[in-house]
Amino acid sequence: MRKTTSSLQWLPLALLSLLLAVPAAADLCPSSTIEFVPPGADPVATSLATRSLNSSWDLGRGNGRYGLVGGTIHATSLGDPAGGFGTHVRASDRYMLVGPPGPAISFSVRLYVSGTAEGRNDGYLPSDMGSVGVSAALLELGAAQDTSSLIANPGQLLGFNPTLEIPLTHAVSEPFDLTMALHSQGGFSTGILDAKLSFIMPEGYAIVSCQGFAGSGATPVAASSWGKLKLRYR
Repeated sequence: MRKTTSSLQWLPLALLSLLLAVPAAADLCPSSTIEFVPPGADPVATSLATRSLNSSWDLGRGNGRYGLVGGTIHATSLGDPAGGFGTHVRASDRYMLVGPPGPAISFSVRLYVSGTAEGRNDGYLPSDMGSVGVSAALLELGAAQDTSSLIANPGQLLGFNPTLEIPLTHAVSEPFDLTMALHSQGGFSTGILDAKLSFIMPEGYAIVSCQGFAGSGATPVAASSWGKLKLRYR
């Protein structure tokens, strides 16, 4: 068995810095990432619209997944008594406002988060080994961001249900990038997180995306039509 030190030698501010580090955009659609701590062998960043990865280690196991068509994201980490484990998921897409042409329109985007964080201890481990930290973030590339996090200590089972929201102002046909992120990491602990993206739109307007977003506030369009849509609304 691989010998490691505790995975809990991190601070909430450092955790949020990791959450807010947005991957560089690909030529067409932005990249999304699923990362594990300790790291897995799978590629970290891809431009896939849907992805799910599992990882298992002598210190724990986890799952990360996202679906950009539905605007969903998930992260689970299960830390074993021998150490700890972390799952970190960032899902990014390029969006565009469609509707009557005119000046820039104000609207908003929300990320509805639900989950639990449970810290455990078997009575023999150092006290910090039973803690778990969970975080969520929503941000527009180069603009506003909203984040939330909590830590469950040994013996605590806490709910994590923030609603993140950021204001947006864009003209019709103006592309903008959004990232939603979830992170769960701890020692002898469990973190389970889910989130769903939703746009709050004024009447007569809707959202399309590079990956074919079809959730709340959207006009569903196949990703292959993204280039044609940009020309149509330009």
